[in-house]
Amino acid sequence: MSEEKTGGQDLPIIKNDEFSLTEQDVAIILKETQKDLKATIRALNKNPTGNEKNFLESHLKSVKTHLEVLSAPWEIVLARTKHFYDRTTQLGNQGFNEEAMLDQLVDEFSDIDSYYGLIRKQSWGYRLGQGIYAKRVQQQIEKKK
Repeated sequence: MSEEKTGGQDLPIIKNDEFSLTEQDVAIILKETQKDLKATIRALNKNPTGNEKNFLESHLKSVKTHLEVLSAPWEIVLARTKHFYDRTTQLGNQGFNEEAMLDQLVDEFSDIDSYYGLIRKQSWGYRLGQGIYAKRVQQQIEKKK
């Protein structure tokens, strides 16, 4: 995919933000995720019960997945986050509104959870991640009806 530009336009989700994540940003979130993994393991080693144990076991699985993704070479991690930005910008440039964009991207970006700690460092990434999370909740509610 070619690099997408906002052209100074105020696009849905992206607004007129530029992509500026760096190798250093990847290193920081990787270190934070490693700390989260250690803290989760420590908490599980205290033999929690009930809901706390269920939460920690689920969180451990999630953190391990995030760590696996973020442990890839930084160029690969940044390329995936750049794809999130470029694809969202592309849809905005094509005239999609925010709701239509999220409908399209919720399945396309099925792995965004593992990158959310990184992309939320930028306003566009925070908005995109939150929008996708909200869309997933909406879809779950609609399935239960």
